[in-house]
Amino acid sequence: MGDGRLRLSSTTFARVLSTAGHPLLLVPLTVAAATRNWRWTLVIAAGTILPLFAIIVRNVRRGTWSDTDVSRHEQRPGLYLAAVPLLAVSAVVLYLIGAPASMLRPIATAVVMLLIGLVGNRFLKMSMHMMFAAFCGVSIVRVYPWSAIAIVPFVLAIAWSRRKLERHTRAEVAAGLLLGLAAGLYAFGVRWRPATAFQGDGSRPPHSQSGSYALPHSKRTSSSTRSAQPHDTVKPAPPCP
Repeated sequence: MGDGRLRLSSTTFARVLSTAGHPLLLVPLTVAAATRNWRWTLVIAAGTILPLFAIIVRNVRRGTWSDTDVSRHEQRPGLYLAAVPLLAVSAVVLYLIGAPASMLRPIATAVVMLLIGLVGNRFLKMSMHMMFAAFCGVSIVRVYPWSAIAIVPFVLAIAWSRRKLERHTRAEVAAGLLLGLAAGLYAFGVRWRPATAFQGDGSRPPHSQSGSYALPHSKRTSSSTRSAQPHDTVKPAPPCP
């Protein structure tokens, strides 16, 4: 630092990226950005994120878990077993307060994703950072397609950080990325309607016959009215007396 400038080591930068991409931070931010609904975000934060954070901190202080990432292979099942029921309870609460299927389906998919990670942990300690970075990345890109230019590099940067910090092998990073990507593509598939599925006031949009959420009635009406209007014609002049 002879030139007076602060130099950030690659390891420190990797820690910053890893913290920014931590599931406990990434998930509530994604819900807030994708839904723009404070009630649903609060349910996820209070029902899943904060209790899971408290469990992690308690177990780290007791020495049950090695660190806040629960990096040891043999300790990872405990993290899955804590996260799955908390996320399931949040889904039930969201259903009871009127959240639409477009909100509940991604949560159910995330639960299945965690269960697959739990089963697969017998063979490979898949990166949960990468699972949720890919899953949340797909959701944001589906709502804001222009964000892909930033989301893709961010997800790849998290992958680099997990390898740099030696938290995971290449196979574990790749497996987490592929699982999160597959889950995200399923949860936010082509029939999912990001423009109308999430309502800022928490109301349920009208259902379409396909099971996804259709356009609001006013927009459908105006669109169909415009398409149904006949072409303008020139009225004939009245006959001369």
